Amino acid sequence: IRDVLGSRGLGDVYKRQGQLKSVALYMLGKKPEQVRNGTKKTSPELYTALGCNKDNFANSILVTRKLNGKTYSRLKPNTILAHKLSISFHPDDNDKLTYETAFRIAKEFAENFFYSKGFEVLMAVHTDREHIHAHFLVSNCNMETGKSFRRNQRDLYEMSEFFGEQCLQHGLVNSVRDNFYNHDLGRQQDKLTFAEQQMRKRGAESFKDCLLYTSPSPRDPKT
Repeated sequence: IRDVLGSRGLGDVYKRQGQLKSVALYMLGKKPEQVRNGTKKTSPELYTALGCNKDNFANSILVTRKLNGKTYSRLKPNTILAHKLSISFHPDDNDKLTYETAFRIAKEFAENFFYSKGFEVLMAVHTDREHIHAHFLVSNCNMETGKSFRRNQRDLYEMSEFFGEQCLQHGLVNSVRDNFYNHDLGRQQDKLTFAEQQMRKRGAESFKDCLLYTSPSPRDPKT
């Protein structure tokens, strides 16, 4: 089952409003240079937002932070506003996979693992590469509790299971890999090391905090 850590091992985090606005525009293919150059990343029917404004993601999540008493200031550079995560399909499945099916799978993924847990998310399926893939921008502030977005090894395993099942249901056998995670979760410990504890106290992100959810194949294409 192939929802695994990214080929680079790290996801992206965004700590500045301007940076977040820029990546949201990039995901939707709406950056001025993309428009000028005729670069098409996605289509209106292939992107959406859950719990927020798809055309103004950055401002939406800042409002949520304010409502939950979580301040944002450019003077506090370690404040994480959002995480960028991805899933991708193997190009050998392109003959069975439409963009619309990829969108449905990605939306169910976002609903199950982000929105249903209280986090706003912007998502888009990209069509500009040989391998179809989807990106997610996930708010770092829970709409109900104000808590930060966290995930552990069990979460990653459940994502792997879910994505793999969705791929199998659609006959996307090349997009499934079942040997990444240790299935014996009872033997796993999801504990922070001392160094990770110190990093968290300083507001820094450890490797575990920056895991990228994606689904590379043994011949992992770049996203």
